[in-house]
Amino acid sequence: MADDLSYWEMSYLSQMIYRINSKIAGDFQSVADIILSQLKELIPYRKAIMAEISTSEKGIVFSHVLNIPPSYRVDLNQVSLLEKPVWWGYLEAPWSTVFIASSMCKDEEWLNSSIYREVYQPENLFYALHGIFIHHDCKLGMLTLLRSREDGDFTERELWYMELLKPHIELHLFREKTRFQGLQMETDSLYPSFSITRHYIDKYHLTHREVAVVNPILGGAKDSEICSFLGITQSTLDKHLHNVYRKTGATSRASLFQCFRN
Repeated sequence: MADDLSYWEMSYLSQMIYRINSKIAGDFQSVADIILSQLKELIPYRKAIMAEISTSEKGIVFSHVLNIPPSYRVDLNQVSLLEKPVWWGYLEAPWSTVFIASSMCKDEEWLNSSIYREVYQPENLFYALHGIFIHHDCKLGMLTLLRSREDGDFTERELWYMELLKPHIELHLFREKTRFQGLQMETDSLYPSFSITRHYIDKYHLTHREVAVVNPILGGAKDSEICSFLGITQSTLDKHLHNVYRKTGATSRASLFQCFRN
């Protein structure tokens, strides 16, 4: 497929990758707006949605949703309650995935689904191309391009475009969500990023997951932010923190801070 790309296609993909990688850090919706506006020239669509993904004790949560056009409004959290699509399991994968929705189920099955009848049909939509972006189990975002039945389905060539763009979108969203090994906080001056050195990792025999928990804690992150970032529940966070306290001898977050500051 790559050998068949025209000069225009290669040039446009190159420019789009450059725009994605050079985008200065900003809120999720501004990044999504650049991605969707650039994609429309390469992969024509009628409507589109891009949303940030996080995890809570209730499951997958969609936030900072960008709809194109703006008049097109879809509550993804409500849609997910109607009926889980066959590709829902991709949201639990540790890596990013792009796929054409029609490849996952037959037309008859799709026409009889509650999602199609209540969400797609009223908007004269039928086909979808999805991108789910996850980096090392860190859930980042989901992108959906939509077409009517008259527009025709998305092609393998268009899917290939998304495959080429996938790692760049994934890494950019990951950079937006994280800084070093800690969280990117609302106010960096108040919540500086923190990264445990190898000396302390070896000294306390910390696991990779325990390091991932301690870094944002020492950077000033709230429990809810850490759970969302790592895709874990509060009880799992407490379990990891208990193990860190046991290994370091700390009895509180204040004393934990001293273990690594010293």
